[in-house]
Amino acid sequence: MLRSPGAGLVPVAVFDDDKAAHGLSLMGVPVVGGIDEIPKATSRYTIQQVLLTIPSPSPELVDRALRASERAGVSMKILPGVKDMLDEPNHLAAFARHASRRSRTSSPHSGPDRPRVGPPLHRGSPGCW
Repeated sequence: MLRSPGAGLVPVAVFDDDKAAHGLSLMGVPVVGGIDEIPKATSRYTIQQVLLTIPSPSPELVDRALRASERAGVSMKILPGVKDMLDEPNHLAAFARHASRRSRTSSPHSGPDRPRVGPPLHRGSPGCW
């Protein structure tokens, strides 16, 4: 995101459940807390969207992140793993998919226990990691 300003994504905060990472930064972006702290951090960091960037996240982790995003009133997108992105010569924004528990679809990234994976992320959408 930092290397692709044309994507229109501006990382403002990183969330990591590893407490040892809290207070550190990732490429200049502060690690502000765990996933469950997304709602509290939303206004402070002007978070408009959450990007889940964990390779092959468990359904439980996706659900926790989605619930935290919903409590914060922001959308969540799920990015595929690096290998998946390298296999396709498209832009980063083309890979992000909208996550929702409201409807389901059949895809390798969704199912009865996984959130729905939806349309691509649009350029100009600020977000956070």
